[in-house]
Amino acid sequence: MKVILIHHVNGLGKIGDIKEVTQGYANNYLFAKNLAVQASRSELNKLNLKVAKQSKQANRELAKQQVLAEKLNGFELEIKQKASPNGSLYAALGATAIAEALKKVGFLIEKKQIQAPIIKSAGQYDVVIKFSHGLEADLKLIVQV
Repeated sequence: MKVILIHHVNGLGKIGDIKEVTQGYANNYLFAKNLAVQASRSELNKLNLKVAKQSKQANRELAKQQVLAEKLNGFELEIKQKASPNGSLYAALGATAIAEALKKVGFLIEKKQIQAPIIKSAGQYDVVIKFSHGLEADLKLIVQV
């Protein structure tokens, strides 16, 4: 019997997979726990529409991220921090502070997307912003005291 998985099933497949299983396994386990539906024409059509919709959504998301990556690439971000007389910062500057500074200038970036060293002194640093779909943007971070 052919079924369409509507949830991930360990050892069988992931959401949207069409699998051939025994009648008993389908009836007693997959259908009983709402993990799959029988692969009828209407269900296959629903699956095709869902896949097409997800593809369009992914393309829109990719386009938005490409625009954001282009804007961020080469952008210079200045952050002012308090420092001791010898030039070291009182508080280290990490991804959270960089994300907050980017938010203040209009870029909504999550801290997990930011790859930067922990900054403990004033100067100029290269920061990489990683996006899904393999996109990256390089920006210059200028820490001033």
